[in-house]
Formats: sequence, C-alpha cells, structure tokens
Amino acid sequence: MDAYSKIPGFMAPTVRERLADNASIASVAMLPALFLAFLQRWHRNELPYIYHDQAMDPAQHTRSARRSIR
Repeated sequence: MDAYSKIPGFMAPTVRERLADNASIASVAMLPALFLAFLQRWHRNELPYIYHDQAMDPAQHTRSARRSIR
C-alpha cells in the first residue's frame, strides 16, 4: 500500500489550490480526515490486520509523534 504518499502527492496540492482560490475545501477535506482517523487507530494497534505502507517508516513517525507531544 502507498496511501501515505497520496497526501502530499494528490490531496495537499488540491487543498492548496482551493485555499488559494478562496474556495471551499469541503469536497477534499474528508479524505485526509479519514486517513488521520485510520492512522490514529493504527498507532493505537486497533486495526484488525497488519498495515504496511511502502512510503512510510512507522518508527520515524512514532518518534515524530513523541516529539510533538512534549
């Protein structure tokens, strides 16, 4: 899976363009929100399966999350 790479590659540019045009991001906001909810469940080990994402190093993101909490 490579869902993580879709955020900067596809979703973020769309959000930036919409905001630059003073347009609503309602049509694109749901996907990043759902992905965040998914990642939160993954971080809490609440997924009923093992998730691997080729574009993301879980150890790196765990360290980043710990730093941002402090």
